Amino acid sequence: MALPLHSTLTVSCEESEEESGPTLVHSTGVAGYKVQPEIIQFLQNECSNDKLCDHEKGLECVHPAAHMLETLQRAGFSVTASAPAGSRMMWFLTKTS
Repeated sequence: MALPLHSTLTVSCEESEEESGPTLVHSTGVAGYKVQPEIIQFLQNECSNDKLCDHEKGLECVHPAAHMLETLQRAGFSVTASAPAGSRMMWFLTKTS
């Protein structure tokens, strides 16, 4: 299953858990899914399914944010911005090809 050509994701975690995890992966504009099924499958293969779980705001992974960002960058995503949001740190990623 190929990853979608055009995708936008947000990776976030509590600032105090940036080095340890857990980390959330969220997406927007995907009817019926918090994260596109192809991206879920990719993360299951890369991070091990037992490290992932469903979360009301997306997909939660026990890995720290740096691991998730590196994994998504290997899949062709680029970090376009990062910013704190309250007690959370957020990274915005896009994949355009």
